[in-house]
Amino acid sequence: MAEGDETRAMHDDAEKFPAKTEKLFSYLQVVSAAFDSLAHGANDVANSVGPLAAIVGIHQTAKVDSKVEVPIWILVMGGAGISIGLLTYGYNVIKSIGIKLAKITPSRGFSIEMGSSIVVIIGSNLGIPLSTTHCQVGATVGVGMCEIRGAATA
Repeated sequence: MAEGDETRAMHDDAEKFPAKTEKLFSYLQVVSAAFDSLAHGANDVANSVGPLAAIVGIHQTAKVDSKVEVPIWILVMGGAGISIGLLTYGYNVIKSIGIKLAKITPSRGFSIEMGSSIVVIIGSNLGIPLSTTHCQVGATVGVGMCEIRGAATA
């Protein structure tokens, strides 16, 4: 079976929910996307600018500290870099995850976004550096595994 045929078969076999339910989740997905953006900003910007902030801190104070003051320009640069990356190259990754890994509908997307954003926000509060992307891929795999025949019981 070709890759396109496997993807089509996966999408055809996925459980279908009533249109009214999916419409409700399409509105709820705005809320989950906001949480996801918060998680992404709270965690991934810090992960990407941490090394640069450490270098600038060492340069300014001539000593190594466990915590350094992060200048706002470093945070802006990190946020801009992540945004540019998402706009230019992120589409291919999003397309692969959203089509080839599992069938994504509004209800599934809500579950993926809320699950991954809750994990990332908790991790950020605990000071654990997590990858939002990895958490979302894990959540997508989890949602996809729910579609495996025999996984769901009535």
